[in-house]
Amino acid sequence: MKESVCVVSEENVHPYERPALTKGYLAGTLKSPRQGGFLCLPKESYVFSNIELMLSTKVVQIDFKKRVLTTKPVENGGTKRTSIEYSKLVLATGVGIERLAVPGCQLKNVFHIRNLVDVDSMTSILTPGLRVVVIGGGYIGMEVSACLAVRGCNVSLVVRGARPLEHTGMPEAAAEALMRVWRSRGVEVLTDP
Repeated sequence: MKESVCVVSEENVHPYERPALTKGYLAGTLKSPRQGGFLCLPKESYVFSNIELMLSTKVVQIDFKKRVLTTKPVENGGTKRTSIEYSKLVLATGVGIERLAVPGCQLKNVFHIRNLVDVDSMTSILTPGLRVVVIGGGYIGMEVSACLAVRGCNVSLVVRGARPLEHTGMPEAAAEALMRVWRSRGVEVLTDP
C-alpha cells in the first residue's frame, strides 16, 4: 500500500516559502502564492505525490494514544473531515511572534508579520511617502525595513540595543556596516544610546 501524507493548514493557500514574505514578496518583486509565486511545490505535485491538503482547517485535539487528530474548519471554509488517523505525526507549527504590548498596539495600522494574510494586509495600505516605523532590529526587522524603503516608504527602524542584530552575536563592525547601508538607502536606524 502506498503511503500518503496529509498536510493540515489554517491558511487557505498552498504551502509557500515563508522567508520570501519579508523579502521579494514584501518588496513587490514576487507574485503571490495565490498566483503560484514562491510555493513549496507546484500545486499539481500534491496529487501526483499522494499528498492531501486540508486548507483552512485547524487541528483542535491530538489523541496520541489512538493516533487521531481532530480538526475543524476555520472561519473561511475548510474541509468537512473532522478526524485523521495517522501512523507518524510531524508537528510543524512554526513559532509565535513577540507581540508589542504598548498602548495603541491594537490599532488597525499596526501589523505583525507571520503569514501571507499579514503581509497582504500591510501592503494594501502602503503608498510611496508613507511614514512607517518598524520595531525590531533582528533579521526580519532589517528585511522588512529594506523592503519598505524599496517601495518608497519613509522608514524608521527601531532597534533595542546599540546596533541591529546585536543579539545574534554579529561582530560590531559588520553590524555598523549594515547600518550604514540601510541609512544610505533612506532607512532611519534608531538605537539605544
